[in-house]
Amino acid sequence: MRCQRHYVQNRFELVCWVNNLDVRTQVKRRRAVVVEEEFDVAIVGGGVAGLALASALADRGHPTLVLEARKGLTPVKRGMSLAPNGLQVLDRLNLLKPIEEIGRKLRVVRYLKSSGELLVAYDYHELNCKQNYLLSVQPHELETVLRRRAEERGVRLLEGASFDALLREDGRIIGLRAVSDGTQLNIRAKLIVGADGGRSAVRQAAGIQAESKPYKSSYLVTVADALGDASTDEATHYLARGKMLGDFPLPHGRYLFFYLPAGTFESLKTNSLESFKSNLTQLAPALKESIQTTKSWVDFSYMIPYKVKVESWVANNVALIGDAAHSIEPSLGQGGSLALSDVAALLDVLEECFAKADFSANALKGYEAARRTQTNSLQRMAELTGMLMNTNSSVLEWLRDRTMSRMREDAKTKMLALETATGMKQKISTAEKLRLAGFL
Repeated sequence: MRCQRHYVQNRFELVCWVNNLDVRTQVKRRRAVVVEEEFDVAIVGGGVAGLALASALADRGHPTLVLEARKGLTPVKRGMSLAPNGLQVLDRLNLLKPIEEIGRKLRVVRYLKSSGELLVAYDYHELNCKQNYLLSVQPHELETVLRRRAEERGVRLLEGASFDALLREDGRIIGLRAVSDGTQLNIRAKLIVGADGGRSAVRQAAGIQAESKPYKSSYLVTVADALGDASTDEATHYLARGKMLGDFPLPHGRYLFFYLPAGTFESLKTNSLESFKSNLTQLAPALKESIQTTKSWVDFSYMIPYKVKVESWVANNVALIGDAAHSIEPSLGQGGSLALSDVAALLDVLEECFAKADFSANALKGYEAARRTQTNSLQRMAELTGMLMNTNSSVLEWLRDRTMSRMREDAKTKMLALETATGMKQKISTAEKLRLAGFL
């Protein structure tokens, strides 16, 4: 049984949860209510990583709270892919099976010129791991599954709750303050986890320094009807100078994302949608029928990815995961999978933290040490990939096409690229970097 105290004027009501049912004495509220609760871990942000971490902690017997500012989940015309490194974490946490049921397994990712010339195709089945595929999903469906699983495991999920501040006692962080429907929540917790994105309020409240700036690339994304070969297990990038269109099949549609130079969406909309769809069709003739199913600019979402450089991923009684600790250019599709890898590494460190009742920055530092090298490497690889996929330079376009074409004939280099891009390779040597760049 877990209880909380509601302070109303000079009185309080006691609220207890028994088998997830509220039994409460109603009190007429004439002034603001302050609610106090206590958990082992309070997670700010109910996205993929926050929910996965919460489920795992609850499985281990740790009372866990997730604060999520959104109320409910609104379907959006967007997709995402989970790579083998992220899928392995979901499997470890016994979350993979229900997620596979709402996703689409993809075996091959191809890179094609708009002329139809194949540059290279990566076959994920060649990877030496159990989860040797991509899983293409829609984010709101993924989060729906994770929310349900978290609550089934006893996680307290509080929607519509905004993080307000960290609570301190004698200079030590002891919890957080949040606001929900006019109620102030004072949450005591041994550890606060910031899973609240690139502009993390937890990170700022903890005094962790970070630099943030938009990438030069931005993306227009949508989910179109899955016309054509609905059973395909192949994703495709269509490339031309200064243009890139990605096509990732979903269970009920196909996720399309189109490169745009930063800040050009509004100017693009001054032209007709039909003209834009015509340009997409010229880039990817095979997608003509699906592209035509988009009826309005409202069908598209505009994404401006940000580069976030964070001084430290931990502080005393605070840990950051996902975009709160690092962000990544979307070209590698590693955002969700890197965040899940953070979850696995943090869980490993927290076992000892709970055993020793020590959640200091020094005790948590092993989490960052386990993750930062690979994350930094993938961030750099994603930035380079984004630049080359969308380049307007004839020289860089030639270099990109030459490197990919050579990789198509060189199985060793192609496997190296695949293992690195999917997070299956933890470290990459200078010689391997030169090989990937086509110099060896």
